[in-house]
Amino acid sequence: MRPVPQGSMTASYNRVTGVSHVHHVQGSALALWRASVREEARKAGVIKSFAPIILTIDFGMTRPKSHMQLRGGKYVPKDKYRDAIPAVMPDIDKLARAVMDALTNVAYNDDAQVVGLHCTKVYADHTNIRITDYHAENSLW
Repeated sequence: MRPVPQGSMTASYNRVTGVSHVHHVQGSALALWRASVREEARKAGVIKSFAPIILTIDFGMTRPKSHMQLRGGKYVPKDKYRDAIPAVMPDIDKLARAVMDALTNVAYNDDAQVVGLHCTKVYADHTNIRITDYHAENSLW
């Protein structure tokens, strides 16, 4: 599943009821992404920790079609794009916030327990998340 950022908000005003609402621009996609992260963590056997946590996240981003070429019956990156990195939207801090909120009450009690965070965006088919107990340096996922 493609990573979804958290934090872009929009407001709407209902003239009939006189009520304003603030909501995430990608609300339903964000909810699905968070649920997917939680489910994968549970499948991996993550147990809630109350210790300080270090998160390492490699966000797998979809490579643009313009980077690809057909070679030997399958699509591979063109030579000039082979080492490219996704220095484009979405913002990495918004991606990290979505994962940190998703793991609250699954991997830790509160995302304030996250004392270390290392994130990268890479062209890949999936996102890798590693949760490490700060003191024991035991990987929880």
